[in-house]
Amino acid sequence: MRPPDRQPGVHRARQPWAMVSRTLAGGLGGYVLAQVLPVALVAPWGLDRADAVLVAMLLGIGVYALAWMVAFAATTPGRAWMILGLQIVGSAVVAWGLR
Repeated sequence: MRPPDRQPGVHRARQPWAMVSRTLAGGLGGYVLAQVLPVALVAPWGLDRADAVLVAMLLGIGVYALAWMVAFAATTPGRAWMILGLQIVGSAVVAWGLR
């Protein structure tokens, strides 16, 4: 018989820094990604400035929520940072190229 704290399907953080790292990845990485990715997505559409700002703001909300999900769905905190970092760099390159 297993002890109650080792039940299957129950995940426990063994290192407290892992939770802190994931929280920072979701918060800070998600914020930066929510600012950069909508610019890269909306720029080629050729919308008026007001419409482009509105669409980018609405996309940013969804991107921010998805970044939090990615940060906590990744298998390790390092992988969460890597995934968000690659997305940020890729979006920044596309946005810079469309300037």
